[in-house]
Amino acid sequence: MLNERRYTVGDVLGQTLQQFSYSYDFGGGWDHTIAVEQRLVGVEGKNTWPMCIDGENACPSEDVSGPPGCMDFLEALHNPTHAQDEDMWTWVGRHLNFPIERRR
Repeated sequence: MLNERRYTVGDVLGQTLQQFSYSYDFGGGWDHTIAVEQRLVGVEGKNTWPMCIDGENACPSEDVSGPPGCMDFLEALHNPTHAQDEDMWTWVGRHLNFPIERRR
């Protein structure tokens, strides 16, 4: 594993890497596989760095305690009769980075 303080994503991607793994929130269990689908020519002042061009808002809110905690969090948000429903909506501030369909 490389020290993230010494390397950028652009440093380690190179020109041939097609996929890599990324662990976010060590201990939380958020492990991602990143697929490099295309390498665009950089435009000075616009995109001279690696950019994510898809996947925006496709993740759970911060601090939901990893995948099991996320499942509990989502269950509470989906179910208006859940004991923690109101607490979870208050905590997340009713601003989610993904849509929730409420059960009735």
